[in-house]
Amino acid sequence: MSSLLLNRLGRRRTRAAALGALVASVLTFAATAPAASASTNSVHTFTHHTAKVVRTGTMTAAAPAPVRSSYGSDIGWPECPKSLNRPGHPTEGRPMPPSSTRFVVVGLTNGPSLVTNPCLGWQLAWAKKNHVPTTGYAVMTYPTASQLRTYGATGPHRDTSDWRTKLRNVGWSEAQFTLKEMRQVGMKTPSVFIDIEFTIPRWSKSIAANRAVIEGAIKAYKDAGLKVGVYSTAYQWAQIMGSPRYGLLEWHTTGVTSLTSARAACTKQHSFNGGPIVLAQWWDKILDHDVTCGSYSSTTGMNRLFTQY
Repeated sequence: MSSLLLNRLGRRRTRAAALGALVASVLTFAATAPAASASTNSVHTFTHHTAKVVRTGTMTAAAPAPVRSSYGSDIGWPECPKSLNRPGHPTEGRPMPPSSTRFVVVGLTNGPSLVTNPCLGWQLAWAKKNHVPTTGYAVMTYPTASQLRTYGATGPHRDTSDWRTKLRNVGWSEAQFTLKEMRQVGMKTPSVFIDIEFTIPRWSKSIAANRAVIEGAIKAYKDAGLKVGVYSTAYQWAQIMGSPRYGLLEWHTTGVTSLTSARAACTKQHSFNGGPIVLAQWWDKILDHDVTCGSYSSTTGMNRLFTQY
């Protein structure tokens, strides 16, 4: 997948060949997926409100009414006022989603890791005022040489003679930075999503090195009692991380597409780390849109991801 433009990093904008490959993958899956038939024992749908009738042997029974998906948005530094613009860390003053949105995923960083979203407190106050369920995401980046020196020896991993240990400590420190920012603004959430995609600074050519950074962050968030999710695409995950099966929650993007494409991305066959797909995203020129997937559309599922303010 092509490099993510730096000035769209906080909104996870995947472009060009990467998007083409992703959309082609989604279309291929959609075209080859088996259609539901009258002999199917169970039916999985996303937003239809009426119960389907399924046939089992010679018995006909009404299937349970499927859970209605919820529609929300993800926000971050692009929605911050332009007055907060800083060199290398822009803001765009984009509009916030409507107050009636069913949930928001708030960006905790401004571009790379270890840089806070400059209006995190204001966006959290907006969510509280409008009683919008909220969770967060944090962009992860590979450390610079300076960051490796600063954070490599700080953390729960003590054998710093091993370069992978130092990288795990950096990932742990990146997560600790984000957790501190959340505490400072009073943001409480049962989950957090790690954003893993092509960034600047670039990820290492060593998959083992990249994994060490991410595993350090996973440990920090889990130690803080949070459910950990991943925002990525199958292509970028494979290029950056290889093929580990962590079983983390997954948040998928379909790029500049549609709700239909996002729903298609909710299916288990798209999973890249072996975990449940809980959110899917698409975007337009104004907003990033998201839809809940499967059982995570239920009240119980939503409560596992979001804090209701």
